[in-house]
This record gives sequence, structure tokens and C-alpha cells, in this order.
Amino acid sequence: MINDDMINDFLDSKKEDKDLLNQINKSEEAKNNFDAYKKLDSALLKLENYELGNNFNIAVMAKLKKRFAEQKKQKNVLLAVVIFLGAVCLFFTGLLFAYVLDKTEKVTDGYLSQNTNNIVDKFIYYFKQITFNSSLNVVAPVLAFIILVSAYFFYESRRQSN
Repeated sequence: MINDDMINDFLDSKKEDKDLLNQINKSEEAKNNFDAYKKLDSALLKLENYELGNNFNIAVMAKLKKRFAEQKKQKNVLLAVVIFLGAVCLFFTGLLFAYVLDKTEKVTDGYLSQNTNNIVDKFIYYFKQITFNSSLNVVAPVLAFIILVSAYFFYESRRQSN
């Protein structure tokens, strides 16, 4: 049985293989395939070869490096944001934990206990001032919406870059 690879090898080698030619002449299907491949081979040989410029490889590599640098930069920004938010959460959790421990255990009034109470009380006072301010009730939803939209576009850009 003659397959396409055998015909291609025969046409590429330009050698006379009498056994293969005899098998091709015996089968009508193989002869039609051989003629089609022969026409294709001659048409491809007539095509003009184009050579790429010397700067082609350099340009492709520069674009690849730029793309990988952008992805690395985006990954670093995302990591920095996550670390910052984690640090803020840990800070507030620590303050809250210290405040709860101080209120539940009746520790003698020491410098650390009094200092923690002052810091936490000031934080709670300022937090109440900020959250119960009427102008913040208007601005906060707008900021939350902007953050959600920007997070969506950031996610889409990351998804498309991969």
C-alpha cells in the first residue's frame, strides 16, 4: 500500500525507485495521488522564496521580552497590593485582639495596657467619626463601585494576557 509519505519522499529525493513507480502505475488511486502531489511539488518549486530581514528575530524577541516584563510587573503589583492589604488586616486584628484581651482580663493598669487602650479608643473614635459622617455615606458606594469596576478590568486584562 502506498501512502502519502512514500510519495512525498520519492518526489523530494528525485531518485528513481522502479518498485514504487510500478506500484503507482498498478493502482488508479495511487496514480491520481502521485499526479496531484507532482503538480503541487512543481507549483511549490516555482514560488519565490522570501527571506526575512536581519532584524526580524531581534524584533520578535524584543516584543516577547516586553510582554513578559509587563506580566511580571502586573504580578508584582498584585503581590504588593495583597501584602499591603494583609498587613493592614493583621494590624487591625492585632489592635482588636489587644483591646478584647484588655477588656476581658482585669490586668493591673500598666503602661502597655493603658497605651493600648488609648490607641484603640482613639482608633474607635476616629472610625466612628468617619463612618457616621453623612458625606461618607454618599462617597463610599461610589468608591466601592469604582474599585469593583477597576478590579473587573484588571482581572480581564490578566485573563487576556495569559
